Amino acid sequence: MCLCNAFNAHDTIHLVREAAHVMHIGGAGYGFAPGGVANLTSQSIYIAGHSTTDFEAYFLLRRYSSHDDFLSEYDLALESKTCMATSERRDDATDMVIDVGDYTEWQDVKSKTRTFTEEDQGLYYLTFQRCVPEGDDNKHKVTMTFTHHFYNVDSSGSIDYLSEGEQPLPFVYTLFSLGYALAFAAWVRLVRSAKSADAASGAAPRVHHVHHLMSFLLLIKSLTVFSDAMKWRYTRWTGSGEAWSVFYYLFSFLKGMLLFVVILLIGSGWSFLKPFLSPKEKKVIFAVLLLQVVDNIAILFISSSSEGTQGYVTWTNVLHLVDIACCCAVMFPIIWQIRRLEEAVAADELAEGSIRKLTLFKQFYMLVVSYVYFTRIVVYLVASTLGYKHAWLAPFLSELATLAFYVIVGYKFRPMEKNPYLQLRSREDDDEGGLNLEEFGLRDDDDDEEEEEEGGPNAL
Repeated sequence: MCLCNAFNAHDTIHLVREAAHVMHIGGAGYGFAPGGVANLTSQSIYIAGHSTTDFEAYFLLRRYSSHDDFLSEYDLALESKTCMATSERRDDATDMVIDVGDYTEWQDVKSKTRTFTEEDQGLYYLTFQRCVPEGDDNKHKVTMTFTHHFYNVDSSGSIDYLSEGEQPLPFVYTLFSLGYALAFAAWVRLVRSAKSADAASGAAPRVHHVHHLMSFLLLIKSLTVFSDAMKWRYTRWTGSGEAWSVFYYLFSFLKGMLLFVVILLIGSGWSFLKPFLSPKEKKVIFAVLLLQVVDNIAILFISSSSEGTQGYVTWTNVLHLVDIACCCAVMFPIIWQIRRLEEAVAADELAEGSIRKLTLFKQFYMLVVSYVYFTRIVVYLVASTLGYKHAWLAPFLSELATLAFYVIVGYKFRPMEKNPYLQLRSREDDDEGGLNLEEFGLRDDDDDEEEEEEGGPNAL
């Protein structure tokens, strides 16, 4: 099991009856700069079956060139049952090892401390392994209390609990929180100006419900990134950002739901074009909301569970799977709208407005696909190739892409006169003063059923 947690500089791990014979208990690795300090303390440990079995068990803090380098040895230990502490990679100059194989010393406190130099600085991972007896074994489950305390020292001599490579993150997140706050202020001003202009001229309203949801999304996103910045800042100062984690998880939950809902509603044409959603669109939105609830349950479970448990890894995998499922689900309403508009354009020679809207929808589709691909795949690939000293670049690129996505979507669907999103009327429709949804392929059998069930086309 691979237990990845960025906030691991100062942590006490409690495991109760864990069967795994090898565990990664140090999070996503920690980068020590010259002058950095690592302290490992085994406060108590118990391995079942000690009265009849000789044990070899170790806590190991070892330097690796990269995360992939660590995984190669870690996977080898899982599959071939090799003992990492005594393997060919053993390096007495850099390895920190606490031997806890002697059951007569299990209640004794064992501690080791190291101050790193230019020669032994680098990326370190912490593992626990029961080498003898080999393999996962329910007869030899492990119960332990273990503390690791990692920190670096900045140029002024102050303690900095962030790993080398994570130290720019408080500034990065603070910068982007200000960027989102400015985008929110500019959007609110634009919406208010459009609303005032419409009221003064008596023209058809340009501000729709989706515009207000977009305002709320920008506000929540700004608060999410700000709370993340404060969490990293307090982690730098104290080794733990738990005080701000509550706010971060709350805002992150709201932001996740709002983001996918806004994309779905824009893609379906709700509020801009039609005041109702088809049953298919409602099902997709309901599914995405349900997935977001599962996603945030996974986040809360991971944050509150101890590293070293199988449930921790299971919920981590659920988190990634649900995120991908949400990203795929938001594509369906956009694809449906593009298909309907293509049919409308093919059937109506006068559908100039439909052509413009079809073009806009295709641009929106490509924008969403590019955003999902970049933030879920490209950023991951970049992070896997970066050295630990440049770990901050991955979240920087992710937030930069997200801010650009918000700005471009806001620009394309802003309240304005002659918005191609709304230019859907043929000349006959203009004469009648109405909008024929059926002519433009935006009403299907599901929409007709919806109107019958809810009392007409204006039902929400």
